[in-house]
Amino acid sequence: MLRLRASLLDTIREFFRQRGYLEVETPLLSHDIVVDAHLEPFEVQASNGRLFLQTSPEAGMKRLLAAGSGSIFQVTRSFRRHESGAKHNPEFTMIEWYGVGTTWQDQVQLTEELMRCVHWEIKAGTTPEISSPSNCVTLPDSPFDCIAYADAFARFFGSLTPEISVLDLTTEQLQLLAAEYSKVDLQTCQASSRDDLLNILLAECIEPGLGSGYPEFLHTYPASQAALAKLNPIDSRTACRFELYLN
Repeated sequence: MLRLRASLLDTIREFFRQRGYLEVETPLLSHDIVVDAHLEPFEVQASNGRLFLQTSPEAGMKRLLAAGSGSIFQVTRSFRRHESGAKHNPEFTMIEWYGVGTTWQDQVQLTEELMRCVHWEIKAGTTPEISSPSNCVTLPDSPFDCIAYADAFARFFGSLTPEISVLDLTTEQLQLLAAEYSKVDLQTCQASSRDDLLNILLAECIEPGLGSGYPEFLHTYPASQAALAKLNPIDSRTACRFELYLN
């Protein structure tokens, strides 16, 4: 497994180099905290005051972009408090990249190419000791699926037709949906913000069916959940953000 991991890291670095991305390294410790209000950093006491272990290299890399670095990528460690569970660890390896002059659609294509490149390397380096048919994933020859955020909700909630988009539902309507379809009780739903309710419904109703046996991009999130992505010039209710799901 160590050899396979090392091989994958080599493959990823070569993937970005071939596409003109420069590998960079930014500090793990900074006086600045994370820009995402939903992420909790580790605090470190140093001789020159408080420092924070970075939850991602985003801030440092964007400084480099602003200084004219061009397209860049980084393989680094990231740290997030309260991120412990079956799918999360407070310390983990992150790959982050920025393509100058590219669109979000370009980055969807790049992400798919990266997935295929890594998948090929896994297949080539797999041995019986570290793999079994139950955890092997087969990627399709055809392009990965793409579905808009609102369409994913409409797919699950049959009553949400394109004429009644989840983006147009009131907070009260979302409270009733979350109370009925999620494990969260009505009292908690009534005390939740609109974005909290959307996240509850996404996590409990929508995400389990995304990329089920087939890779699927979820895109054009609500504008309030842009996560520093650009707003959609075609529909101001949404942002040019995407996530890839597979099982």
